Formats: sequence, C-alpha cells, structure tokens
Amino acid sequence: MLTFQKMERRFKNHRLLATLFLLSFGFIYALHWSRSDYRKTEGEDAGYYMYHSDRMMQTLSSYALWQHPIESILYLHKQPPMLDLIRATFMNVFNYGEKQEFVRKTADDRMILLHMILFSVLGCFIFTWLRNTIGMTGALVAWLAWIFHPSPIYYTALLDATMITTALVTWLFYELYVTYKNPSQSSYSRIAVSVGLLFLTRTPFQLIFFIGFIPCLFFLGYSTKKVMKTLAIISLFIAPYFAKQIYFFDTIQSSSFNGYEMYEMLWLNPKPEITAKKYIDRVNLRYPDGIDELLTNDPFNNRQQALENAALQLFLGEWIRNNPGDFIWRLGRSFKYSSPFNSHPSNPNHYWKQSWIYIENRLTDDLPWAKPYYWVFHEYGFPLIFYTFCLSYLWINREEVFKNKKSLLKLTGFIGPFFYLWLISHLSNRSVWSEANRLKFYMEPVYYTFVIYQSVILIRRLYKLRAPKLHDLKLKLLVHDPKPKWGNQTE
Repeated sequence: MLTFQKMERRFKNHRLLATLFLLSFGFIYALHWSRSDYRKTEGEDAGYYMYHSDRMMQTLSSYALWQHPIESILYLHKQPPMLDLIRATFMNVFNYGEKQEFVRKTADDRMILLHMILFSVLGCFIFTWLRNTIGMTGALVAWLAWIFHPSPIYYTALLDATMITTALVTWLFYELYVTYKNPSQSSYSRIAVSVGLLFLTRTPFQLIFFIGFIPCLFFLGYSTKKVMKTLAIISLFIAPYFAKQIYFFDTIQSSSFNGYEMYEMLWLNPKPEITAKKYIDRVNLRYPDGIDELLTNDPFNNRQQALENAALQLFLGEWIRNNPGDFIWRLGRSFKYSSPFNSHPSNPNHYWKQSWIYIENRLTDDLPWAKPYYWVFHEYGFPLIFYTFCLSYLWINREEVFKNKKSLLKLTGFIGPFFYLWLISHLSNRSVWSEANRLKFYMEPVYYTFVIYQSVILIRRLYKLRAPKLHDLKLKLLVHDPKPKWGNQTE
C-alpha cells in the first residue's frame, strides 16, 4: 500500500533527480555554448570534430532521409535503423528550410541536444545506482565527478549512436543489478524495452546477444513464464525488423556485421569481393531498381553491398561448419598482438585507452580539468584497478556468491552480458583499424559506478579494522550514510 510517507519520499527523490538532471544539462549546455568558437559551421568538417553526420559510415545521406524518409529506413541494411530514424524525424519535424545543408545542420544540432539530454540521464542513473548502494553523500560526489569526466562530454558531440547506445546499456545493467540484488523490485518489461531498443540501435546487440541473453534471465531467477513475457515484449521491437531484413536482404540482422566485418575479423583470403562472387547467385534479394539513386548512391548501403554481404554470410556459414577449429583460432587473433608495446591496431591494445582520445574533437581537446581524469583512466592503471576490484568483490562476497550453485548462476546471469560486450569489443576488430576505446564507452558508466562502489566498500572495511584510531576523524562520507537500499553492502 502506498502510504503518505512513501509518497512524500518518492516526491523528494524525484525532485532531487530533476534537480541533478537540470544541473547536468545546464553544465553541458553551457560548456557547448562557451566553446562554440571551436565549432566550425561550414564545410565538410563542420562541427566540433572532423565529420558531420553526412560523412559518417554509419549514416544515410541527409537528403535521402529528408526527401524519402520511409524508403530510406525501409532499404537501410548496413546498420540498425535507430540513428537514421531519429535523424529523419529531426529533418522532417524540425525542418525550417529548403536547403539540404541547412536541414542537415538543423538535424545535427538536434542530435547534439539529444546527446546532452542523455548525458544528464546518465548522471542520474549513476547517482541513483550509487545512492542505493553506498548512500547519498558518496553518490553526489560521484555524480559531480562524472559530469566533469571528458568521455561523456566528448560523446555529446560525436554524431553517431555511441551516446544513445551507452545510455541504453547503462539502463539495462541498472535493471539487471536490481534483479540481481532485489528481485522483488525487478521489472521484466523495462529489461525487455532496453534490450529491444539496443537491438535496433547497434548491430552487436542483435542475434548473438539476443540468443545469449535468454539463459542469463533464467540464471537471474526468472521463471519460464516471466522469460516468455520478456521475449514477447522484445519481439514487438525486433520482429518487424527481422521480417524486413529477411524479405528484402536475405539476412536476419544488419548486413555488415555478418558479411564484410566477420570476414575481415577472421583475416580470411582472398579479398571479400572475390569470395562473394562465388555465392552471389544463391542470394535472393528484393531490391527494386532506382533505390540506389534514391539513397544518393551510398557507398556502404547499396545493392552491390547487400549482395556481397549476403553472399559472404553464405560462405561464412559453410566455412565455420567445416572449419570450427580454425574459426576459433582466428577469432583469437586480436590477442596475438595484445602487448601494450605493440603498435598493431588490435583491440586489446586500444580497449583501455581513454575513451575521449578517439578522433580530434574541439569540444574536449583543451579542457582545463582533463589531466586528473587522464591519469585516473590511464590505459595501464585503470584496468589494473578494475580487475583488482573485481577480485576483491568476489573475495568480500565469497560466502554469498559461492555458497551454492544457484548463487553462482545468479552472478553469472548478471555478468553474462558484460562478458559478451567485453569479448566482442576485443574480438570484433577489422584488419586495418581499431575503435575499441569507443566500444568501451558503452560500458564506461558501469565501470565507473563499480569502481566507485568498490572503493567505498574497501575503505569502509579498512575503517572497521582501524576504527579506534580513526574514530575522531568522523568519516561521514563512508560511515554515517543511510543504510543501502539493496542488500547488506556495508562490508
């Protein structure tokens, strides 16, 4: 029953979150405004960094999305539709001109505004997560440190789907953590919506992730009925997309991840175009004439690319079935160059690099407070801290985690999606470049939250060991916070 006291607490909590959201948004908006002189307004490199949205591999032409939004989304096969669907909406709802350049710039500005909103939402997620585990004061300090972090600031100005994906991944892991610690407050519908939106946003969250996610739900304690309800909601998002891809492009997910990217990830020979020719006759496309011209002859989203990607999928299916050992060996080829002193562009070398050191970005290049963050999130230091804290968490909670098979499976269900993202960021590497530090940003709010949480737990334990000597210091931040909401986390 919802009592008056509960209603009052909810109102205060919502008011606090609204205040933090507005403060976060005000900060990032003011930062963009104060550094607007760094932003070019014309030319091919308009924006804070070297690409505007039309020059990105992941996007369709703004002209196609503006003039033919339905056809553009319908025949988009290289990437999931979320990013271009949002861009098309901005171009056709907030269209105040008749020139393509102005329409594109307006859509880019609206995308940056959306990223500012998601920047503020991420801060609220981190605050809520930590408030329920370490208490109010520590959560406020962590929130403040996060909004000054150069990485989320950087990605507010990057016009791809990274910020959207990161917000959805953080939401998903927040909901999984609630399920792991306090199942009575779990919401299968929120988990399903976050997974469905991720499926439509980034290719790595499509079929392989979806299949691996199902056992994680069982491990977390979901009944068969609850899993079926979750899958039913997810299917509302993914079934129409599956049907479109199968009917038009003879594939069940975005074409690039299954075709060229997988082929080059495995370092197969000969060149993919040569291999694809042997299988093109077996591909069944429904790709009307004139669509390439309608999409302004996009170099990565055209009939030839769709044919070759589908053909490469057929080849890869046969090759993997006939060469399972070679497939596993080639998947691990990124780790062959995992030495931090090796200059080869492999993902393990780049994964732990600072996320904001990706492409030149005038918004964050000269932030006066960036240096401390550079050292805290150093490519050698931060992974050492993170993996050490993972081991310390397992040691501190060993009685809870390892007391029986059910507890261990429950932890496996929670960290399963994390392990998939960590693995795909290390292995899904093409032979000519690496962008693993950008992929790492998908999980960076989760990493950050965990490191803050575990730091407080370890300091609390140290305080308990030395309590007589430290009593006079009155460490209110670490000792006198309210009792956490989710389980006994004070050890």
